[in-house]
Amino acid sequence: LCANDPAPSILDLRPPSHTARFQKTHTASVSSERTPCWNSSRSCSCRNDSSGSLDDQRLQPTSRPPTPPDCLSQHDPPQQSAMPRRRRPPRAGAMAELPPLRIATQIATLQALYYVGAIILMLFTALVAGISFTLDVVFGWDAVRGDTTQGWLCGFVLVLDGGFCMAIAIILLVSRSKLVPDFAVTIHALHLVITTLYTGRVPRNAMWWACMMASAGLCAALGVWGSRYRELRPIYFGGSGGGGEAYRDENYDTKILEEMGELGLLGATIEGYGCAGVSTVAGGLITRAVERVDSGYRSGMSVQSSLVMGGINEFGSQEQKEKFLPQMAKGKSLGAFGLTEPNHGSDPGSMETVARPHPSKNGYYSLSGAKTWITNSPVADVLLVWAKLQETGKIRGFLVERSKCPAGTLETPPIKDKNGLRASITGMIQLEECPVPHENMFPEVEGLRGPFSCLNSARYGIALGVMGALEDCIARARTYALERKQFKGNPLARYQLVQKKLADASTDAAYGTLAAIQVGRLKDEGKATPDMISMVKRQNCDRALQNARVLQEIFGGNAVSDEYAIGRHVANLFVTQTYEGQSDIHKDDKYPSSPIPPTANTITMALKRINKELTDLGRDPPSSCSAGPVGEDLFHWQATIMGPGDSPYSGGVFFLAIHFPTDYPFKPPKVNFTTRIYHPNINSNGSICLDILRDQWSPALTISKVLLSICSMLTDPNPDDPLVPEIAHVYKTDRARYEATAREWTRKYAI
Repeated sequence: LCANDPAPSILDLRPPSHTARFQKTHTASVSSERTPCWNSSRSCSCRNDSSGSLDDQRLQPTSRPPTPPDCLSQHDPPQQSAMPRRRRPPRAGAMAELPPLRIATQIATLQALYYVGAIILMLFTALVAGISFTLDVVFGWDAVRGDTTQGWLCGFVLVLDGGFCMAIAIILLVSRSKLVPDFAVTIHALHLVITTLYTGRVPRNAMWWACMMASAGLCAALGVWGSRYRELRPIYFGGSGGGGEAYRDENYDTKILEEMGELGLLGATIEGYGCAGVSTVAGGLITRAVERVDSGYRSGMSVQSSLVMGGINEFGSQEQKEKFLPQMAKGKSLGAFGLTEPNHGSDPGSMETVARPHPSKNGYYSLSGAKTWITNSPVADVLLVWAKLQETGKIRGFLVERSKCPAGTLETPPIKDKNGLRASITGMIQLEECPVPHENMFPEVEGLRGPFSCLNSARYGIALGVMGALEDCIARARTYALERKQFKGNPLARYQLVQKKLADASTDAAYGTLAAIQVGRLKDEGKATPDMISMVKRQNCDRALQNARVLQEIFGGNAVSDEYAIGRHVANLFVTQTYEGQSDIHKDDKYPSSPIPPTANTITMALKRINKELTDLGRDPPSSCSAGPVGEDLFHWQATIMGPGDSPYSGGVFFLAIHFPTDYPFKPPKVNFTTRIYHPNINSNGSICLDILRDQWSPALTISKVLLSICSMLTDPNPDDPLVPEIAHVYKTDRARYEATAREWTRKYAI
């Protein structure tokens, strides 16, 4: 399977370590794909980890980075070096995250415990050694500074006190392991200051300094180790390590998403706004690694990254992106995606949630309806809710901020006692005349195009994610088959029926991973269609569930116990086969898809048509307009429009970007202004509300006719179908003010 690996990579996997705190090196190797760190001979920051065991279920990378199949490496030769990370996790520490009063209180408490513990240990040591205890042992200047032999004994006691006792105190008081070194160093630094002030000079004894440095180092090391153990316990899944509370008790810790944000895993494929900006394939490899732990964690991450952040990035206004994405990328603000309704699961077009103008608040919509089976809804700060506008019946997206909803208008009760995805939190969204400001509605996208575009991105993550769950099943089944002995002491792995189950599962895992990687590369190139994503999502989910059930048979009766975790994966994989398009729905020809996949023939057809239009523009250019390709890429053009003389845009030069789809002219080009303009049908992103660029598009239209229509729209706006309602209102009620503002913007941005 792998070019540089003598053994099959999937069957050779050790059981993964599972932890909420992902290894930085693993993230670097994943995020470097616009190609990931495929080749072990390349310069790479990946660290090998061989500490995984069934009882140590913390998420770390496998024992070596993956190596590409020959068929992939032929087309995508490895780069000379891995792409540097755009976001780096903060250093261990950063006490600035805590309120100053809390920091001062905790330090004062720890400092007091430090001295109390020292006095108790000194008294105990004196009693054990048969030495009479005097106050000079504790308060004498020579003893405190370590100038005497007795002082050295004091220093040794302080090492025990600072290294062990204070480590325990820090574990109990400090909430995060990354803060432990700051507290440990601060306590010992304060002890130095107090010693200097108390005795009148800085200690000069080398033994004293050695004791203090040993105490600080021991305190920090033990504190970090203990705090991390405490942090990770809720996500253990069996074995002896923590009892599997996360899955057994439906215990979802939102700090996991915050730590994912610190590592750049949230919204990883988004450019800017604090996101990593990696390729689609790299984003899929992240989901694959997370789902090796549990599908519930990947589900929560996918909702945050693909459905909510992806929707805002693709369809939101610039103001919405700047407002929501940075905090969501850090995991400080959590999102939920509200599409599925109690009466309409696989039929979102029949949704009943409605948005109407608010009866008492100008500039607000009132949302009423219910959504169900919504991941993250009980803990979400921002809920992307899809609802039908009462006036038009069109489906629009609304960003509902929990903190701004009056009491009784928004409820998000959790759904308990699930059979699968118990490590994630699921709930409902109940809206009762919930006010949402106009600026929180997606400005342009209408109908099901918006939610289905978000779902397509998430489905790709599922397609690679379930391969991670299947690989974990294979690793666990292989380990069990090697260790379990039956019939004259033979391991189960010796029998061919068991070998066949492992071989079939490994083959499907390899094929599924390769198929998803190829679709991801096509997606990055703009050549992937919804059909492709539906196929790879359906196939991978079906095969992962089928193989997991077969591998479960290797465990016999032990599969019933959640100690072996195979049953957990089976239950989770059933859910992945169902949500974001049930398997049968993806087979349905009526399911929304691209009518003409961008095969070589359709791309050739599009290029011929674009070349013809370019030639026609050169022969007969439209008045006040020009357009042409950017560089050698015929699918990307730049256009120029001169402001019409009888409009407030007179004298301005406006630039537009034109992107042709690969199945042009059967789909309209995407045209947007790159020059800012004050117009009711053009928003701050440059998006244009023009019917021929949407549902009125016809293959008979050309880019020349589109540019002429835009020129006409500059002269005669359409305030009844606005993209910016505020400007449309000014146009209708105060024409002079509208024209003055438009002229001012033209002078400022277009001249």
